[in-house]
Amino acid sequence: MKREAQFERKYKHGVYRTWPLFKWRYCEICGKEFRREWGWNYMGGPFFNNMGQYYYLCKQCCPTWKDANRAAMSGAHRGTPPPDPPSMKSAAQPPAKRGE
Repeated sequence: MKREAQFERKYKHGVYRTWPLFKWRYCEICGKEFRREWGWNYMGGPFFNNMGQYYYLCKQCCPTWKDANRAAMSGAHRGTPPPDPPSMKSAAQPPAKRGE
């Protein structure tokens, strides 16, 4: 079953200028938090149900929109993913027999 959309869905794609007033926002490049000053925000993965996670960049790290867009699209500032957990096969060994 389908129907016409009741309202226009506005998903943000790209980099936008922001001025966080009350909440501290974490800069993905320098690792410092900022508020009450200009910065950039963009939506990135991980995606769930067509919604992603917002990331923020401060104006000291990316003074222009082109710098912010380049940093957002490269994704190099997010670092490497965490390593895989150790396998459970090595931890699940049979107990030692008594008397041996």
